[in-house]
Amino acid sequence: MIPGMGRMLKDMPLDDKEINRLEAMILSMTPEERRDDTLINQSRRMRIARGSGLSPTEVASMLKQFRQVQDMMKQMGKLPGLRQMFGRGRKEFEQQIAAQAAAARAKKKRRKPF
Repeated sequence: MIPGMGRMLKDMPLDDKEINRLEAMILSMTPEERRDDTLINQSRRMRIARGSGLSPTEVASMLKQFRQVQDMMKQMGKLPGLRQMFGRGRKEFEQQIAAQAAAARAKKKRRKPF
């Protein structure tokens, strides 16, 4: 989890009805639609709405909200240092630390004699 997000989620009013509605929409989707939201066209939106007992506009708004969150996460992924913090790029981060440690050891060895 992102640092500080726990506090933000705790302060957000999460309604059980809203969570149940989202779950119903997601369960009404096929596995392919869950993997790739771009597959969902108007007729699929209608089917998902009928399967979840909601209106097609509610399904469309949920998809819009999902895409906004997805875009926000992509933007956060471009922040410097964030990849290192969450594992992607960890190898490069560890190599950078190892190089710094090796440079520090080499610096200690180069002491001038008295």
